[in-house]
Amino acid sequence: MKYCILLVMVIMLSANPVMVEVVNEFQVAPYDSERVELRYLEGMTYDSLFTIVFPLQNYVILTPAGTAYIDTNIAMPGLEPIMIDRSVLSGDFGLPDDSGYIKLVDFYDSLFYPGPLTVWQHAPTPPDFSSACKFHCYLFRTDYYEYWLISDWYIDATPTFGAPNDDYSGCLVSGHVYGPYNEALAGACVTAVIVGEEYSMFLPLPYPTCCTTYTAFDGAYSFDSLLPYYYDIQVSASGFVPDTQYSVGKLYSTVPTTNVDFFLQPGIAENQESKVLMGSFVRPNPFHVSFNITMREPVQHIDIYDVTGKLARRVDNQSLDTDVTVDCADMPRGIYFVALREQKLKVIKL
Repeated sequence: MKYCILLVMVIMLSANPVMVEVVNEFQVAPYDSERVELRYLEGMTYDSLFTIVFPLQNYVILTPAGTAYIDTNIAMPGLEPIMIDRSVLSGDFGLPDDSGYIKLVDFYDSLFYPGPLTVWQHAPTPPDFSSACKFHCYLFRTDYYEYWLISDWYIDATPTFGAPNDDYSGCLVSGHVYGPYNEALAGACVTAVIVGEEYSMFLPLPYPTCCTTYTAFDGAYSFDSLLPYYYDIQVSASGFVPDTQYSVGKLYSTVPTTNVDFFLQPGIAENQESKVLMGSFVRPNPFHVSFNITMREPVQHIDIYDVTGKLARRVDNQSLDTDVTVDCADMPRGIYFVALREQKLKVIKL
């Protein structure tokens, strides 16, 4: 059975903020774990809302089970999450295991599950003992000098109600690189660049706006931790003319983008074009002990961060070499990000 609901707005005082992007996480099964987490998200221009506390008592929540009221004196403190379940509700509340909706009267937000992820109000249906979580971060658009909120839904096998949703898996793009006779090209350089050079990344998470990898023996490549946005995929290989597939489409973590394939033609690109195309890159990746960085523009210091954003290592490059070997033998296994002037490169230590 499919449910359909329209967003309803109630009359609010003009001084009150418009509440959007409120549902932050939800769980539908098992029955005694049906719950919703609320957290206010909006553009970074609404700085005053970060400190506002929103009283939630008497607010109405509509689900397929009926109408429920928050009958407890609780509040949503600005950007901090608050959990809503039957313990703070009176009336009818229930989230079916397969499909349903969550509607918050008085809030400019409603949610449907499952549904086409091309619509921002839709989320995947979480399996038993899992939750559907919202990832969000901000991109700074320098030409407009403003932050843009981008978000995506993902499945969390270890629900994090009451805590930040910090385990986003990222979006996946994969494909193959072939020659003119459909032969696999191993070692081809493939780069995923977020569309628009006017964008730059803003915390909370150090996901790169540009990633580089190399094709395997069968010509396959894969990016597995990209932001939920639009990307250009660029590829180059020795003895072949580089190619680019522009705007491979909006990325979603639960809908991998596959079969982004390239068929390169023999030839040699102009040096300047090839240099701009390839950018900076690391090899080997993954690595065991050390890796080499080839930089488009040398920097005096090469900073390496772990996935929490903590500085793990700084490498001095006072001679401004464009090729630097980094020894990481004493660092633990995991994912790291190499911060350069124009890129953030993901490296994996095995």
